[in-house]
This record gives sequence, C-alpha cells and structure tokens, in this order.
Amino acid sequence: MEPLRIVSLNAYPAGYQLVHDFAERNGHEIVLVVTLPHSTRYG
Repeated sequence: MEPLRIVSLNAYPAGYQLVHDFAERNGHEIVLVVTLPHSTRYG
C-alpha cells in the first residue's frame, strides 16, 4: 500500500501527537498541520 499523505487539524497538542505517532509508526507523511488560534475556549 502507498503511504498516506495526512492533513491534520488539531485543537489540542495531544491530538497532534497521536496523529504524528500514527504516521511515524506506519510510514505515512504529514503534509499539512492546521491549528486553531490561541483561545481560552478550548482550554
């Protein structure tokens, strides 16, 4: 199977870490990371 090219939208750093670990473990590539602006709304 061809490696995935992953686009990740994360509100929490732990969410990004989960996607990063998955991609690294399975030989995939994260091509774009989108984050939200700083806000107290998301903790």
